[in-house]
Amino acid sequence: MSVQIPEFRSKKGHRVYRRSRQINGEVIYADNYTLRVKQDGNTSYFNLGNSKPDAGATADKIMAFLSLDGNTIEEALIQFSEKHKNKAIRSTKAPKPVEAVLTVGGMVERFLAVTSHLSPMTRRNNSQALRHIAAGILNLPKLDVSQTKNERLEWREKVDPFPISEFTLEKIEEFRQRELRKVAGDNIKDGQTRTTLNSYLRAAKGVFTKKLLPLYSSLNLPNPLPFHGIAPLSEPSHRYKSKIDVAALIADAKATLYPTDKDAWVAFLLCIGAGLRREELDKLMLEQIDLEGRKIQIYTTEFFRPKAKNSEDHIDLSDAIVSNLREYMDSITDRRFLLPGREIAGKIRSRKTLDALMTWLRKRGVSDRTPIHTLRKEAGSMVFLKGGSIDLAASFLRNDPRVAKEHYIGKKERLELELPGL
Repeated sequence: MSVQIPEFRSKKGHRVYRRSRQINGEVIYADNYTLRVKQDGNTSYFNLGNSKPDAGATADKIMAFLSLDGNTIEEALIQFSEKHKNKAIRSTKAPKPVEAVLTVGGMVERFLAVTSHLSPMTRRNNSQALRHIAAGILNLPKLDVSQTKNERLEWREKVDPFPISEFTLEKIEEFRQRELRKVAGDNIKDGQTRTTLNSYLRAAKGVFTKKLLPLYSSLNLPNPLPFHGIAPLSEPSHRYKSKIDVAALIADAKATLYPTDKDAWVAFLLCIGAGLRREELDKLMLEQIDLEGRKIQIYTTEFFRPKAKNSEDHIDLSDAIVSNLREYMDSITDRRFLLPGREIAGKIRSRKTLDALMTWLRKRGVSDRTPIHTLRKEAGSMVFLKGGSIDLAASFLRNDPRVAKEHYIGKKERLELELPGL
């Protein structure tokens, strides 16, 4: 075992040291390295383990996380305490007074303060769902994309004072039944409404998960917790129904997209041939593409975080796609990303290319709300047709098999029964 030094500086210049104490005049050092962090009067000690390279790398990760606006020591502990076994915080600041009545606005504020480790989309969806259900109970109109910023602020001012304790089974059921009565007699709208209401319920429950409850210890949460024991409504099947002749669509794309818009052509190929999600494609960096190994690696980068753990995997590419990718990549220079666009993190960096592809798909009859995502579903359906296995298709899509079956895989072949003697 190599001799451990008492302290050193990480690659980013952060002090990492081994704690010491004196016994009979002799200085005794701890086995593990420590990072000491101060922020806004709070001090925390992170146990970094006894490996110098790992300790330095982890210290840099923690300090990089804390350097981002809004991130706190408490959130850093949430991120790193499971690995380093240290959740202690000493605070010299007096605790903030607790609200006597916990409201939607207060709950959303606390939820956002302790969930920097979640994706922006998850945080936004969960917060909005909580507000939408409160608005529904209050019988307020739904938010609309056409509403102005001031109208949205006025809506929030009415919703945010709603007490969390009022999310009762009776009031939520009254809201759901009122929404269903509005679409009575229309089976399609009834199914859409049930799906929307269930999505609100799932997302709002995400604010009160077991992992987050310890972070709400200072809040006056009701017992039972909001949405506890509320069952989802029955929904129609969400199984994908394939309406696309993939061979014809690819031939059309080769004849029209390839000669006129190489960026949209490559985007089309990776959606239909590799099942990429829109954000994966939008943030795909050249370093993630291995032409020799005929695969694309999906992993966390400076600009992108995979949707889920099973999303972080490699995708095998066919020879035809590799050939087209090689031709395209040989033609581009001075670019970190595959597709052109802004070289910074953002919601959609290659909007021009993706909008062009969506417009092209809609003109070809792909009328779904998210036509690029429809290509991913077609990819999953083709893998299922080839392999005959839900698990195989789910692995290709990097999805849970249940989700793949319910949402991504459509029948692409006839299943006929020949009757004897007919």
